[in-house]
Amino acid sequence: MKRQYFLKIFFTFLTLGFIIFIFSNSLFPGPESSEKSRAVMQTINRFLSAFGLGPVTEYFIRKLAHFTEYFALGVLLTATVRMYDAKPFRLIFTELFILLSVPVLDEFLQTLIPARNGDVRDVLLDFSGGLLATALCLAAMLLFDLHKAKQKKAADSRR
Repeated sequence: MKRQYFLKIFFTFLTLGFIIFIFSNSLFPGPESSEKSRAVMQTINRFLSAFGLGPVTEYFIRKLAHFTEYFALGVLLTATVRMYDAKPFRLIFTELFILLSVPVLDEFLQTLIPARNGDVRDVLLDFSGGLLATALCLAAMLLFDLHKAKQKKAADSRR
């Protein structure tokens, strides 16, 4: 029981911390944000060139960062929801609400930062990343639960 309580608290704070991380990335003014994206782009392009691939653009890197951040949030949020209810489908609307609210707030926050703007397309991209992660995690959880139930049924029939 103590372990379950610890995991619930741990995943809740991990998820909240990740949301704060997402918001903190939006606090950089436009030029500083672009500089970070260019640095990542250059690193990735050096790596890709070793395999004869690339180059990727700064625009691609920025959009990939959006999708990846929210994919990770979807994984964390699904795990957190699982800690609160063994049947995560009961809380799916709560999870989807959070997955949509965070990017909406994030894009709004960007409108308050110099040389930044909010973009509805980014909200859709962010939500898509979170939605894909949630769907994959829920599918994996469902398969795992079905496997466990099948094993339990097989063990019960051997008795």
